[in-house]
Amino acid sequence: MLAKGAGKLAPADLLLDDVCYPGGLCVDVSVGLRSVQTAEQRAVQKTRKYTAMMTAYPAYGFAPFIVETTGDVNNEAHTLMRRWASGLVARALEHGLPPDNSHDAVVTRVAHAFAAGLTDTIAAFYTEPL
Repeated sequence: MLAKGAGKLAPADLLLDDVCYPGGLCVDVSVGLRSVQTAEQRAVQKTRKYTAMMTAYPAYGFAPFIVETTGDVNNEAHTLMRRWASGLVARALEHGLPPDNSHDAVVTRVAHAFAAGLTDTIAAFYTEPL
């Protein structure tokens, strides 16, 4: 249904389990330059792009996760990171562990993934024959 492939439109770079959506939450990750478009503008554009598809599949939710090259993110990305941090707190408490700096841990993991993704993209560009 929402699988990517040649010529297929898919709103999910990540499909996450989500209690609010039986099918899952489709997270579309995008990186952009603020000088071209802000994270919020890009999020609006992504939401418009996938509105018809998401309406056809009401069991799924959609969240654009936009990161600017400056490191700024859109509101939905902040909300998702807060939810992930809350999940870390809940798990820590279930296991009798202190929920120290869960939001910082999430932001750090996202930043590492962002840096790794950019590094991989740059490396791929320079390893392709010119």
